Amino acid sequence: MLPEFSNGLLAGAVHEESAKIAEDIFARALANHDNIVLPLVREKTISNLQEKIGGLKGAGYRVNLIYVDLPSKKPLERTKARFRHTGRLFPPIIYARVGLKPKENYDKLKSNRGVDSYEAWDSDVARKYTTKY
Repeated sequence: MLPEFSNGLLAGAVHEESAKIAEDIFARALANHDNIVLPLVREKTISNLQEKIGGLKGAGYRVNLIYVDLPSKKPLERTKARFRHTGRLFPPIIYARVGLKPKENYDKLKSNRGVDSYEAWDSDVARKYTTKY
């Protein structure tokens, strides 16, 4: 965690720096041919995702697409519970921006020739700290 992150309260202030760090780590992992998990949820357009898949395939990777589903009201509930439990804040406005885009992208990408496998998971399970509050 970056010191300026302030436990999530100033996530926006470190976004550029953390994105650069993530890019550097990704490039290093790619060069080492490490296994990579990319959580691609927010502002990703379908063309950006297709380009990422193409780059990974070009580097010799297998691409396994996984969609993790959660009913639309649950992320906000979990965000509030996590904040109460840990003090880490995830800006709720992000959920409004993301909307159904991850599911739409998943549905489009799973038929992409570069995708070696795909699956969808349901993450609507109880969280251990949600019952404390």
